[in-house]
Amino acid sequence: MAILFVASAIYATIANQRKERPSSPAASITKSNTLTAAAPISSAQPSVRDCQSADISCISERNREIIERNKYVMAGGEGQMLPLSMIPIPPVQTFEVAKIPKAAYRASPRTPQTAIRSSPATVDTAEKQPKPAPTTGDMQPRRHRNAIAPFTVRTESGQNYLIKLVNVDNAKDQIWIYVKGGESYSTKMPLGTYNFRAATGNEWYGREDLFGPNTGFFRLRTKNGATVDAQQSLEFKKERDRIFGMTISLKGVVNGNIEQEAMTRSEFDAN
Repeated sequence: MAILFVASAIYATIANQRKERPSSPAASITKSNTLTAAAPISSAQPSVRDCQSADISCISERNREIIERNKYVMAGGEGQMLPLSMIPIPPVQTFEVAKIPKAAYRASPRTPQTAIRSSPATVDTAEKQPKPAPTTGDMQPRRHRNAIAPFTVRTESGQNYLIKLVNVDNAKDQIWIYVKGGESYSTKMPLGTYNFRAATGNEWYGREDLFGPNTGFFRLRTKNGATVDAQQSLEFKKERDRIFGMTISLKGVVNGNIEQEAMTRSEFDAN
């Protein structure tokens, strides 16, 4: 009995000491590691437009909208983040003629040539009357049926244009296009490299006399600062599954990337 009484007294003393002992800091910390969701953003989700696969301008704007949308989602907004769209390489190269005075490229319609460079007799349209102008489009049937590359010519009102495209590998391969001033014409070209020649004027006198005595003739040349001496060829090609075409704007702009170079009637007619 005495031993049991002593053990009970010791147990009671230890229990009292535990009650009086201050709790440790760790024991007094309240669990606070519960994650709480951020309050949803009240603003509307940024919209993202749909674009055609070749519309570079639209795709660029779409990417800007995607960036704004992804910022919205990362800040707690609803929806899923979107990947940026790839901007395709332009399948059509555009050349714009630099704005220069007409006198800089106007040539005599049939300037007399030496015997080495024979040319038809000088045009005399004094007794000839203008003819109805052709409609914008091809002037003659095409030799090729595999025309797959896009080609567009844009003009400004005023002058009309007779365009002659000559294949650099086969001069007999020629495409003739008439474009009324202020109109554009789009067609398909066979693959290959072509030189661009043009006759321009107001009244049409037919395939022989073209636009009469005031016909102007020019070709295109590259523009490289003050040095301009290379003829600009038009290359229509296919790389893998991509077809590359060409657009020529003859409207004349201040910062054009090509220029017009005068040529004679004989040079225009040459194969």
